[in-house]
Amino acid sequence: MSDPSEDIVALEKRLSAALERIRAGIGHLGAKTPETGPDGSDEVAALVAELASEKETTAKLTEEVAALQAMQDGKFEEVAVLTEKAKGQLTRYEKEVQRLKAANAELRDINTKLRDAMQADLDESAAALVNEALQAELSSLRAVRAADAAEVDAVLADLKPIIEGAR
Repeated sequence: MSDPSEDIVALEKRLSAALERIRAGIGHLGAKTPETGPDGSDEVAALVAELASEKETTAKLTEEVAALQAMQDGKFEEVAVLTEKAKGQLTRYEKEVQRLKAANAELRDINTKLRDAMQADLDESAAALVNEALQAELSSLRAVRAADAAEVDAVLADLKPIIEGAR
């Protein structure tokens, strides 16, 4: 499929050439009128026929240009919708990544405290810290799962138009 902008440029060139031929034909009409006799009348009739043909060509080209413009506008709207959708997915993914980073930072902090408590051999505080560490690890795993789900959603969203286009 050719590029719509290239098609529009080609059609504009053809339209300009047709208009130039029409102007040239009209210039000849001004020089010779039907009253010039049988020799001039044949030429005028040929020019009138050519003018009608050029008008028809111009109308067809105008319709083609309008159709290409409508198609191009539709593609721009489609791209805008896809861009907005991608921005939304990216925002969701970024939030999940931030949540994951925070959960991992909390896990590292609690594990450091747990290691220090175990080295000091503090049984009561060690049990509480083990519980906190497990809770932090669960939060971290949930954040990883949510980030993975966001990434899978983004990949599926990218693949969906490709799959639908292949049908």
